[in-house]
Amino acid sequence: MLLIHHRKPHVETLETRLLLSAPDPAIAFVNTYTANRAQVSELTVINADGSHRAVIWRSAVSGGGLSSPAMSPDLDNNPTNGYQGSIVVVRDARWDGRNTSDLWIVPLVVTANGVHGETPRLLATNALDPSWSPRGDLIAYAASSATFDGIAVISPDGTTVPKTLVFPVPDPSIEGVNRPTWNPDGTRLAFVYFGQGSVQNRLWVKEVLDPQTGELIVSGSAREVVPAGWLGSSLVIAPDWSKGGTRIAFEISSKSDEIYTVDVDAAQPLDTLRAVPGTKSSGSPTWSPDDPNTPQDETDRFLVFEQAGAQSKIVRIDLDSGTKSVLAANSKDNNRWPDWRHFPVSAAPSTASSDDASGRSTPADFDAALALFLMEDAAATRRRRSANALVGT
Repeated sequence: MLLIHHRKPHVETLETRLLLSAPDPAIAFVNTYTANRAQVSELTVINADGSHRAVIWRSAVSGGGLSSPAMSPDLDNNPTNGYQGSIVVVRDARWDGRNTSDLWIVPLVVTANGVHGETPRLLATNALDPSWSPRGDLIAYAASSATFDGIAVISPDGTTVPKTLVFPVPDPSIEGVNRPTWNPDGTRLAFVYFGQGSVQNRLWVKEVLDPQTGELIVSGSAREVVPAGWLGSSLVIAPDWSKGGTRIAFEISSKSDEIYTVDVDAAQPLDTLRAVPGTKSSGSPTWSPDDPNTPQDETDRFLVFEQAGAQSKIVRIDLDSGTKSVLAANSKDNNRWPDWRHFPVSAAPSTASSDDASGRSTPADFDAALALFLMEDAAATRRRRSANALVGT
């Protein structure tokens, strides 16, 4: 009798795809859990599909918890070399006796065998809510003080003096500004005013580069996008500017924490507010970029966010189909504060101006102008110190 052996057809499973893929860290988040009665925080990265999970920094110091990571774009700007970047993360400073938080930066090393972090370095004290500029040469963050919390900017290597941006205060009850997020060309920042009572949290946008002259706008007016109390007593939290530049996603704090989006440049932004279906009990949204390694343009097609349950998990939703995928979850851990990195804006910065869709003349390289401003400011400080030293002698 002739025996015919039928070969089982090859079926590509999720596990097979994960084994064949290479480490390409795209999303950073913090995983927290309890071990031996101590709270442990792990700065963690994954590929955009949830594969190649790697712990970059583990902090098990009491009062030294990690939160709100911000992942840089590829600082090498050459896709053939693989991702080369860093993560800035908030570390609670109570471990050294201070009731505040600091920013730490962790360079990543990516090889074919995996991802690991180099030695963390202190970047800024009394700081929260870091946000990388799209070119990766500046970091905006919420700088806390005894009188008012504002937004400051600093270079990732720490060589420039942090420069505080002055924001208008539309209400005397406002206590500060937090959660900065850059628009894709680096000319504007969105942020949250916070306060007590009727002030609540409100979403504003401010130009930080003059569209006509290309000069840094340290102070000046800002525009309200989402006012306080627009949905009862709900609070605007954790905004993230879309990679395409047209929308901002944010969390609302209410009985059913949910993610909303708003068209930031609409004549009546409130008319464009939309809840994202399937995001009940969710927060910390972050938009997908256009990955040059994929054939489709995925700019703003997906949102990644944390979703509460027995434990918090990291979820990705396809905004076209509504399909959700869990990227990180564990029955005993909390996975929180995801951040999806930018891909490089361009290979060569330009100081020329260009016209945007609204007909305004907008500078093509805000980060270079702001970095120059910071360097000039630092140089002026050094000159003043030298002059004072000469006077003293």
